[in-house]
Amino acid sequence: AVVTWAEQSTRRVFVQDSTDGIEIEWPELAGPVPSTGQLLQIEGITKMGQFAPMALVQKVTDLGRISFPRSETISWEQALLGLAEARWVRVNGFIFAVEPNEDGIRLHLSTTTGEFVARLPAGTEVTDLVGSVVSMSGVCVAYANEDRRLESVQLWVPGGDHIELIDSGRYIASRGSGRRLTRRSLPWAMTLGSLAKAVWSPWRGI
Repeated sequence: AVVTWAEQSTRRVFVQDSTDGIEIEWPELAGPVPSTGQLLQIEGITKMGQFAPMALVQKVTDLGRISFPRSETISWEQALLGLAEARWVRVNGFIFAVEPNEDGIRLHLSTTTGEFVARLPAGTEVTDLVGSVVSMSGVCVAYANEDRRLESVQLWVPGGDHIELIDSGRYIASRGSGRRLTRRSLPWAMTLGSLAKAVWSPWRGI
């Protein structure tokens, strides 16, 4: 399985093989947390996570590095069903805000069916993407309550190289101005973004 997300501070790891993705509990006894893109052979036991089953690693064999798996495009509604939990997926949307916080950087995206929050590692340069239409790949992570009922989802993107620019938005937002666009400007921005996506997607073969 290929590592699609790895965080040293929390030791949270996600991997995906040819069938599905899963979160891995990585105790200190298992050694250093791997890096994204590593190909691993993992032996362990399954346990119930906050929302879905996860695996507790017991033995790991490093098989080198490999390309990330092909990402399947999902909608906001599909994500909220929980079926994409821990999987490497793609989301297309319009970035209307960038929010640095204690666990990294959050990008707020408007899509045709709802709003996503994408999380990136601290230090990722994304400020210039405000007002842009993008296609980004990452791990779909579910947040559930004590009854394991799904409350929200996020897209965890391991780096800026997993963000594809569809339209720069230079006619939508003024670079270097405020970090958040007004809600009044969003419908027009999404219309322009949808048009850009319609023209761009067939050319890219997506």
